[in-house]
Amino acid sequence: MAATSSSTLPLSSIYPVNSLMELTLSNSNEITTGTIYCTDEVSNTIVLKNSLVHTTLSSEIRVINADVVTGRRILKSEKAEAGEEGVSGENDDKIISLPIVSRRMVEERERRAIKLMEESFSHVNQQVR
Repeated sequence: MAATSSSTLPLSSIYPVNSLMELTLSNSNEITTGTIYCTDEVSNTIVLKNSLVHTTLSSEIRVINADVVTGRRILKSEKAEAGEEGVSGENDDKIISLPIVSRRMVEERERRAIKLMEESFSHVNQQVR
């Protein structure tokens, strides 16, 4: 499937975010795999993220122009992963869900921060010139 044939669709639907995809690039017939991190309609680019195993770096980020992609294949989609609740093979890219935010906890943190700020201001000497 060529990317140019689906140019009427937005990149986000052609390359779904958090999907593990295999892309074939036209410039060297290179096949690259990675998790789709994001897409950009303005610059017509796809950002791939790969986990690195034997290095101190956490991941490799690769920016690819969508016009260079001649073939694509979804290896693992976000929808298939949602049912497995984070079950993964070796050290491949995991789909990380955001934690649930509690309004009560946020307000408690805010109150604590305000209290600490007021305490630090109480130690300031107002009589200093």
